[in-house]
Amino acid sequence: MAERFYLQSKWEPAELSVDDFKRLTLSVYLQVLRDPMTQINGFQVIHDFSGTSAKHLRYCTPQNLYFLYHGAIHCVPGRYKKIHMVNESVALRALWTIIKNFISEKMSKR
Repeated sequence: MAERFYLQSKWEPAELSVDDFKRLTLSVYLQVLRDPMTQINGFQVIHDFSGTSAKHLRYCTPQNLYFLYHGAIHCVPGRYKKIHMVNESVALRALWTIIKNFISEKMSKR
């Protein structure tokens, strides 16, 4: 199983636009999927939100959240075994209420 660890606070929106961030994320997933073992065993993703601030949250629009979720789940041919979110703030918990509307029942159980 391929493990992906993302530290969102390291992303500087002033240096890397949100569109470039989306492209980079897709490129990483597609590169990891080249490994046959990842194709069989799937992904385990850990998102660490420590150090995120308002400069990150302003890009968490419903449109961007839906795009990232839909792209990852429905467009990238990967198997997601586990998705963990750690060190989430009060603001990110509020965003979770938006994200819950997009997530399928199968994914929400994982």
